[in-house]
Amino acid sequence: MEKDCTVFTIRRLFKEDMEKIKEYSSNFDFLHFNPLNEEYIWHILLEGAFWAVLDGQKVVSVTYLLPADSTAFTQLNAAWNVIDLLDCSLENTLLCGYVHTDSSYADRDIYTALSNLWTVQAARRGRSQMIHFIPAHIDFDLERLLNAGFELVGLRGLDNLVPHYIFTKAVSFEKIKTQPGQQVEKCKITDTKAISMLCEHNYRGFDMDVEKNILFRR
Repeated sequence: MEKDCTVFTIRRLFKEDMEKIKEYSSNFDFLHFNPLNEEYIWHILLEGAFWAVLDGQKVVSVTYLLPADSTAFTQLNAAWNVIDLLDCSLENTLLCGYVHTDSSYADRDIYTALSNLWTVQAARRGRSQMIHFIPAHIDFDLERLLNAGFELVGLRGLDNLVPHYIFTKAVSFEKIKTQPGQQVEKCKITDTKAISMLCEHNYRGFDMDVEKNILFRR
């Protein structure tokens, strides 16, 4: 993959940046259910944080962080789905929330910057695992997210059955390597039924091949 040499900066957003935060959240209003309502936004400001990726002074991407055991998240059906899928403890997990990126930066490596941010913040909060999920109807850079060390572990309808890709990563800057002899399955990125089935059988998507198939292992 061609390397992106753009140097991005990242800064935290506060209540004084509410206009930017609301602009970010409005990008998900087209979904049947957008969790980023005003109440949820205030919970994030109190218990987590919003962060912006900047190119110079221009905000090109926004995301949020929230302890997965926070009241705001555990009240959502999404929390139950995550627990059921991963059989994990939310108290050790940091939720890496929706990402929205300016369309003119869709081909830039935003996810490397975000992955580094998420990892540092998770470590500071004493969390050993990160979970990131994003609505399936939104274009995002799957290959770069996998290259950043996240693994695709689920494709499920979360709140109001809005389908989401669900990713997880241990709090480490290292990418898990495939072991010799490990069984690998591949699946077309468009075959959502097969992706969901593989994940439900404990396969994890970890990379993409030159034909843009997702590679799975377990």
